[in-house]
Amino acid sequence: MDQRWFRWPRIYQEVYARQKLHGATEINWSRVYCGYKNGLIPDAVGLVGRGLQILNLSAISVSGPLPDAIADLQGLRELDLSQNLLTGPFPDLGNLSQLIRLDLSRNKLSGMLPDSLARLTELQSINLNNNKLSGPLPRKAFVAWTQLEILHLEVNEFSGDIPDELASLQSLRIFCARNNKLEGCIPAVIGQLGETLVALDISNNNLAGSIPTQISQLHQLEHFSCSYNHINGPLPPEVWDLTRLRSLHMKNNQLTGPLSAKVGGLRDLSAFSLANNFFTGPIPAELADCNLCHLQLSHNAFEGTIPATLETLKDRVGYFDFSNNRLRGYESAKGRGRCFGNGRALVHVVSVSNSRLPRWLLGFRAWMKGLFSFTLFRIIN
Repeated sequence: MDQRWFRWPRIYQEVYARQKLHGATEINWSRVYCGYKNGLIPDAVGLVGRGLQILNLSAISVSGPLPDAIADLQGLRELDLSQNLLTGPFPDLGNLSQLIRLDLSRNKLSGMLPDSLARLTELQSINLNNNKLSGPLPRKAFVAWTQLEILHLEVNEFSGDIPDELASLQSLRIFCARNNKLEGCIPAVIGQLGETLVALDISNNNLAGSIPTQISQLHQLEHFSCSYNHINGPLPPEVWDLTRLRSLHMKNNQLTGPLSAKVGGLRDLSAFSLANNFFTGPIPAELADCNLCHLQLSHNAFEGTIPATLETLKDRVGYFDFSNNRLRGYESAKGRGRCFGNGRALVHVVSVSNSRLPRWLLGFRAWMKGLFSFTLFRIIN
């Protein structure tokens, strides 16, 4: 393929499409001509014919709006135009009834999603992240996409609530809608996705209300993030029934109450963040039963001492932050409750293991040679 096809006069584009591309079943020019910027996808693409099943023009820096002729490729199964400079409204793709994978991510598409998307009933994967799409989430399409497994809508400008029609996506495994302008509550019907949903990310929105108890029905859930919202109230005990969880991020909300000892039942939990909330009471010793490598409990109202069982954190790879609480320090495993720092406020604890630090920092301790483990404390009176 001549890279100049995207910039040729229209008559040459049509001749090339008829003579060189017509009858092709796959066109995969991904990243081949990355340096050739600001070309347009020509209308002549529709002349390739209905036999085309895969069209991949990702990361080749094409720009401008998508031509209506894309809709003539009715045999398409996969359409990937991601990582380009495409602009204008979202295209009408309703005629592509056989489409199973659609990726228009990392462009500059704007406006609302058209109702015609509801005609794409074979879709299994949609990625629209990092655009300028707006308006409500597509209720009609949610009802129609019964085979959809992956839905990426993050980093857009979608608004309104998360509709109850989300429960119609009975094959959904991954739902990511972070960094939008969604409002309302987390719908209770989310529990109806319990047999399939593995990852749920609705962080960085304007969601409020409490976490629904129906979340306990998400038996397959491994990753859940609702950080940077306005979610309030105590954590429902049903959260601790999600025993497959590997990451749980709820920081920067308005959550209250104590942290239940049942958290220790999440044995596979490796990343856990509750920072910038209003949690109170002691830090449960059962946290040590989790497989944590990232723990962030800072900027709450936790009291007492850091349990001796958590001293094992300093031997693990990762980041641990207990700062800006009402803690009196570490409970010593050998000192029968003796507090680190003579009762003064422990405001920051970070543990880093098996990491490499700059030479100037290594010079502070002669015994630090390459790989090491240490715990850093910052104490104030």
